[in-house]
Amino acid sequence: MKVKKYRCGLTAVSLSFIIVGATLAISSIKIYDVILKKVLDLTPGGILYKEWIKPPPSMTFDIYFFNWTNPEDFYNKSTKPIVTEVGPFRFDMLPERSNVTFNPSNDTLTYDLRRWYRFNEAESPFGLDTKVTILNQLSAAAAYKSQEMNFIMKASVSVSISSMTEVYMTRSVRELLFEGSQETMLDVFRKFPFGVSKDDIPERFGYFFGKNGSSDGTFNIGTGHGDKKLGMLFNWNGQNYTRFYGDSCNTVEGASADFFTDNIEKKTIFIYNPELCRRFPLDFVGKSTVHGIEGYRFEVGASLLDNGSTIAGNECFCADQCMRNGVFPATLCKGHANNFLSLPHFHKADPYYASLVEGMKPDPKKHNFYLVVEPTTGILLKMEARLQMSIFVTQFPSISMFREAPTLLFPIMRFQNSVKIPEVGAFSLGILLSLKGVVICIGSILVLIGTLIYLIFVFELGRKKDLIHEEDRYCLPEEINPLKEKQKEI
Repeated sequence: MKVKKYRCGLTAVSLSFIIVGATLAISSIKIYDVILKKVLDLTPGGILYKEWIKPPPSMTFDIYFFNWTNPEDFYNKSTKPIVTEVGPFRFDMLPERSNVTFNPSNDTLTYDLRRWYRFNEAESPFGLDTKVTILNQLSAAAAYKSQEMNFIMKASVSVSISSMTEVYMTRSVRELLFEGSQETMLDVFRKFPFGVSKDDIPERFGYFFGKNGSSDGTFNIGTGHGDKKLGMLFNWNGQNYTRFYGDSCNTVEGASADFFTDNIEKKTIFIYNPELCRRFPLDFVGKSTVHGIEGYRFEVGASLLDNGSTIAGNECFCADQCMRNGVFPATLCKGHANNFLSLPHFHKADPYYASLVEGMKPDPKKHNFYLVVEPTTGILLKMEARLQMSIFVTQFPSISMFREAPTLLFPIMRFQNSVKIPEVGAFSLGILLSLKGVVICIGSILVLIGTLIYLIFVFELGRKKDLIHEEDRYCLPEEINPLKEKQKEI
């Protein structure tokens, strides 16, 4: 009796292995999707939420200034402005997310985002007291904005600019960035109607003055729960549109830059940039590997840099400030100043821009803007976000300082946000990505083991027909049951 139970037990075990293994192999995609959904769920207590709310300090912010070495030749039509790159001045960037609210009714999350910058002296070849000379941003902006005024106002602005400042300014990097400097030209902006509220004019001049710890706005994104894609931006500052551009260019859409949606396709993706108040397209260009993890590579290309001459609809992003391909306005939502953005050294831009300035050396390896995203999870593997800010100057006949000025985009600085997934993070991601294969492999092994047990059991029974008990017939299929042959002989 024990022998019979043992033999039937082996048959049951083998069939169980086969059934369980086949189920695992067939259902591997569904099982993997369930696991992935659980991991990529931005809800309280989740693995992803803990990493998101307190991320490791992994992002750096590098700034390079273009030091103007021949400002005395500004009006000399036979000489180009000569600039030399100084930097990097490296800062560690620390995001802070606060006022986090989960909205279970629509599976979204709302939060405020602030960014803190801390100077990394150890990794900066230059200190913040380094002096650089640049085009005078305040004088150029006043001349540019004065064109909307009447003749008397223009004359008053011209006198103020000429009496208070020069066409260039030499300041420390510390002053030009976060600390700012006292500038008498700020009083001109408070005095004349430049279309900027007096409350919006800062106490000091600095490109990032007041930005350290300032809010990027309130974001509403999908949590990955339900049908809301993880990281998909649904509104910014309570709105799903802006009023700064035109037509479809005002739509708030894209990823929040914290996450990208899963199952990314090989086509243009969008992130939303709150500083520019617009979506930021990046074109798919191929695949790239980071710490052994393969991802899709996306770069800034024609989708962003075209002025509408090739890609219909892009012209609404430059409004009334459309220029040659490769640059776009930087401040349409910040007071319509004459600042423009491009890739560093006018990389991928019309060669016309670089030809007007001595010192521009575009290099794809150094000046590309790209990111690498793992397509299944949407996890960012690497990012090199590089941009350059330049000031548009031209002849303004009513402003004496710029009456004989050349027409060009004058490079001021370039900056670079860099982040790369750490090796330990890539290792964990690799395990997550391999789960589907592991499930299939385990299922296949179970099927194989079950089949082998069954075949060995049948083979042994076939060799020992005389030892088979009558009741063993219930453990074997009829067509391979040796007892069937015995019954025929009788």
